[in-house]
Amino acid sequence: MKTISAVIIDDEPKSLKLIQNLVTEIDENIHISDLIRDPFQAIDVLNVLQPDLIFLDINMPGLSGFDLLSKLINPQFEIIFITGYDQYAMQAIKLSACGYILKPIDKDDLETAITLARARIELRVSSIRNKVLLHNVAHSDHYKKIGLPCSTGIVFVQANDILCCERAHKKVKLTLHNDEIIYCDYSLGELNKILSPLGFFKLVHAVIFNLNHRDHILFKSDQIIASKTMAMSV
Repeated sequence: MKTISAVIIDDEPKSLKLIQNLVTEIDENIHISDLIRDPFQAIDVLNVLQPDLIFLDINMPGLSGFDLLSKLINPQFEIIFITGYDQYAMQAIKLSACGYILKPIDKDDLETAITLARARIELRVSSIRNKVLLHNVAHSDHYKKIGLPCSTGIVFVQANDILCCERAHKKVKLTLHNDEIIYCDYSLGELNKILSPLGFFKLVHAVIFNLNHRDHILFKSDQIIASKTMAMSV
């Protein structure tokens, strides 16, 4: 079962803890990435983490849950509202929320909302994967896309956009042609099995190069010079 990343936002500490405990009891494959009391802080956290699911209080001091949502950049997550007030239900329905749970929380209602959220999340991921599959069937190896499991979910990139991969602590750091950096949860060995048929070469124990972007590779002291602009310690 897919692990879902989630964030809980509620200005009451007891509610935060209660929701966390209930969610964990209902679905052990939901990973609570953060518990947030300050709705203004939540804006920055959500824009960075981009979780799959949020549990959101509505009536919070300074900024309502609805106002918080309006300030986010391209939110893609599912929403379960948990609030002590029932007058916001119609607005929540208009936002296509997975659930509108009144406090005190009924565990069965919460479980129903979580089940719907999981179904929506898995359907969304399946839809993206199907689009990538169709893209790969229609294009040559240089333009195939691969899915990279990351802390925020699965990131799909065009294989030929990857310049190199290198081990970085417990993750693999990928450098793309536009200098974007992605940290992937694959091991370097797993990634090598995926990339080697697409023109990639594992030169040393900690580095994979895209040979489609390299005319030559030089060794110099403790570095590998793979291009005029890229050097790596080995």
